Amino acid sequence: MNLRGRMRLVWIAVAALLAVLVQSSQKSDRTDPAQNIIDKYFAAVGGKEKIGALGDLVIDGYYGNAFLERGDSMTLYLKRPHSLRRESYGRVVTYDGAAGFMNTFGETTETSGDNLTSLRYYAGFFHNAFSLLKFGDALDRAVYLGEKQLGPQREHLISIPFDGVDYEVHILADSFLIDRIVFPFGDPLQGTRMVNSLDDYKEFCGVLMPAVITFEVVGREAAPMKLEIAGVRTSGDLPDSLFARPDIRIAEPAMKDSVLTGFIYDKLDGNILTNVRSQHMEALGIAPGEFMTFDVGGKTMSVRYVENIHTGFKGAQLGDVMAIYYQTPLLAILLFGEGSLSDTFPFEKGQTIKIWATREESVR
Repeated sequence: MNLRGRMRLVWIAVAALLAVLVQSSQKSDRTDPAQNIIDKYFAAVGGKEKIGALGDLVIDGYYGNAFLERGDSMTLYLKRPHSLRRESYGRVVTYDGAAGFMNTFGETTETSGDNLTSLRYYAGFFHNAFSLLKFGDALDRAVYLGEKQLGPQREHLISIPFDGVDYEVHILADSFLIDRIVFPFGDPLQGTRMVNSLDDYKEFCGVLMPAVITFEVVGREAAPMKLEIAGVRTSGDLPDSLFARPDIRIAEPAMKDSVLTGFIYDKLDGNILTNVRSQHMEALGIAPGEFMTFDVGGKTMSVRYVENIHTGFKGAQLGDVMAIYYQTPLLAILLFGEGSLSDTFPFEKGQTIKIWATREESVR
């Protein structure tokens, strides 16, 4: 073989070696402790195969302020690969894998900014049974950050680079379940971070999932939110229309002879939502603190109008009457105590209601 032929073979060998080196650099070093910890994590929750085989899901539970004992009833619809729909307390949030929308009591807005970023992240997280499978191939690039003692609890810390963000994952050393996931959120100059705490693991559909997830933005004045999972069921192929822009409208109540006629819009734990708004109270001449007569199916009760009480406030009985309050932008009736209004009114969604001003002497 002449010199030119030998040089050609050398260049081929060098090129092959470089290709192997590049391929190796793109793969994770399996000697990194992070890989062993991730493997043990997936073994603890049921395995990648079971998670990947779940398909479309419907999740029932509660969502609301973490400081309340229990949030409002909620249903999550999840369609592979990334579509999401959340229904809770007069609100519908949809994400079709590209665009997101929120319908709040009949008024629809398109999601943008941090809210859209959150929808993208949580769509993947929820679809993968709230597991690390959401990160896909990025798991191969995970890096072990060390061990941390938090009170009596030992944790392994790993960092997962995903979509230009480093996610810090805290995995319990005894069970190899995720305790929390921490990542930058919002304006980088503000240094705010999102902390997702995962707790109370239970088996759903053959996979161990956190039954309680708390979402807290550290560095921003905002109450943490809590998602409680009551049940998870697999579904057939959910229709794409479920994840489109939610075109929901709330019909206006009718006013005649100083009587307002509306309907029950929704019924949730502790609250009954109507299509009546604060401006209708003004039209009836009912100011905050005053009484109104509430009629359902021919049965009546005097209730006090209390304005701008925070969402989720269960209240206390005002003498021998109940409270009705302004829940932006609709009204809600509070239920509390044993029996209360539910013994008087058989509340059902779509039921007709009538409201009129109550004379002062009739409530004494």
